[in-house]
Amino acid sequence: MNKKPMSVIAGIGAYLPDEVITSRNVDERLNNFHYLNVGDMLENITGVKERRYASDGMQASDLAVFAAREALKNSGHNPLDIETILYASCSRDLCEPATASIVQSKLGALNAKRVIDIANACSSFCSALEMMDALISTGKSTVGLVVSGERLSTVVNWNLKNPSELKTGFAALTLGDGGGAFILTENSKNENRGVVASHFFSDGREWPLSVVMGGGTISPRNNIEDTYFKCDSIRLNRLALKYIPDVIEHVLNMVGWKLKDLDLVVPHQVSYSVIKKIAKRFKYPMEKISVTLERYGNIGAASIPIALNEAIKEGRVGEGSRVLLAAGAAGFSAGAILIVL
Repeated sequence: MNKKPMSVIAGIGAYLPDEVITSRNVDERLNNFHYLNVGDMLENITGVKERRYASDGMQASDLAVFAAREALKNSGHNPLDIETILYASCSRDLCEPATASIVQSKLGALNAKRVIDIANACSSFCSALEMMDALISTGKSTVGLVVSGERLSTVVNWNLKNPSELKTGFAALTLGDGGGAFILTENSKNENRGVVASHFFSDGREWPLSVVMGGGTISPRNNIEDTYFKCDSIRLNRLALKYIPDVIEHVLNMVGWKLKDLDLVVPHQVSYSVIKKIAKRFKYPMEKISVTLERYGNIGAASIPIALNEAIKEGRVGEGSRVLLAAGAAGFSAGAILIVL
């Protein structure tokens, strides 16, 4: 590390709903495709066996607030200490205002002056983490909350009618609900931990590959089909395999680290085969990667903080551990962040 980080991750939190949706439950809900055993197909192709669904009436902001409360507890701070809230998620309570405002209200973080939604698909949390680090590094904030609440079960279409719809709706069947949060503070003690470096990539020409069309100016109302998540999984996974290794190599080179210097890699949880292929390319051991998709599925932007929180609770990493966060997302975008816990 060439210089000490300007921000420190003071606390991490996560929340997972109680309801478990298994592969068998997927087949039960897909009335038109009993004969295909889609649940088994999902397990074989993606590695996802279970996912969590929030109860009716629970909003994305509620999931975020539960995670934020745990992060605050672990950091030793209270809601009134928070000066900035960056809500980073694929899910929002409504189009306007920012869901960050609703999180502020529910959390009681009434001293926060900046409350902003960061929408960058599944890379949202990493993007927001980089932005919060920049705000703290430039003296714009001293205590910040980066939080994600994903209620992705609401964009799953269970009424797929034909093989073509199953193809574009297949990835949605891996989605789950949950929340993740980081509390970042200024590095007032001059510690050798925090956000070390970050690097991102985007090719906006690929945006049509993974979409929820409804709610924007393209499809503002009246088309129920546009409210569901549709994805060209094959093409998107190819882009992930092409670009995520590049951003990983770049961010490591920025600080002169090697992969062997890392204690843990926390990737976005979309497909076990993609994670395994990237690990194989770098000859990086799978036992040093936090993989939660088998139990929780793809929880969008909340996947990374949830997977890191799991690794901490399992004792796999702790204060001083070197960790790489790596994400690929619709858009297409990719990002990697190095942190020291």
